[in-house]
Amino acid sequence: MKKNKKEIIKIECSCCGKIFYKCRRCYRNNRYCSEECKKAGLRESRKMAQNKYRNTEKGKKQHSESEKRRRLRKKKQKKIMKKNKSCMCMMMKLVQKFKKKTKAKCKSCGIEGEVVDEFSKRGY
Repeated sequence: MKKNKKEIIKIECSCCGKIFYKCRRCYRNNRYCSEECKKAGLRESRKMAQNKYRNTEKGKKQHSESEKRRRLRKKKQKKIMKKNKSCMCMMMKLVQKFKKKTKAKCKSCGIEGEVVDEFSKRGY
């Protein structure tokens, strides 16, 4: 019988570039190291989709109409709108250099195992 070894996969966060590890059981196509990075990444993805839509004729027309409505509201309310600050995660796009580990712990469950590039195929 084959010994069942624990495999850990190395993942780079799509938002901040931080390296983290997941075991096969906890790995579910994770792209983000934390909830904050997940929210920031999804926000950025939505922003890119909106910009893509706004470059179409229909998007330009709708954006133009919504801007007219916004300017009318602004005149009525006479309030200064505050701009949202950009996410700190997006500013920390520095690539972190780590030593290549042969053993690591899963971020979710803490199981220690061997670091692999891809999980091995299961022999059903």
